[in-house]
Amino acid sequence: IILFFAGFFYLSSVKNLSEIHQLAKNVMASVMLWIIAGMQIFAIITESIPGGEEGGWINTWEGFLSAYSPPYIPALILLPFSLATVYYVYAREK
Repeated sequence: IILFFAGFFYLSSVKNLSEIHQLAKNVMASVMLWIIAGMQIFAIITESIPGGEEGGWINTWEGFLSAYSPPYIPALILLPFSLATVYYVYAREK
């Protein structure tokens, strides 16, 4: 639901991004996306450290690296593209 509304806010703010209200919607959508992506990155890191049920306390190197393989959620894929919002915020300040 959060990703749906973040996408809705992105699409509704595209019309006139130089207006402060549209930029605020874009920033709000980016923050929503960053929160979801940050939680997913934290979950991937914390799930890769402990070993499996049959192994020891700490995961093997192969098991550690396999935790970072795809599939990824859409928030992680859209994360680099949402950084364009930072550019628009700094461009508006200058």
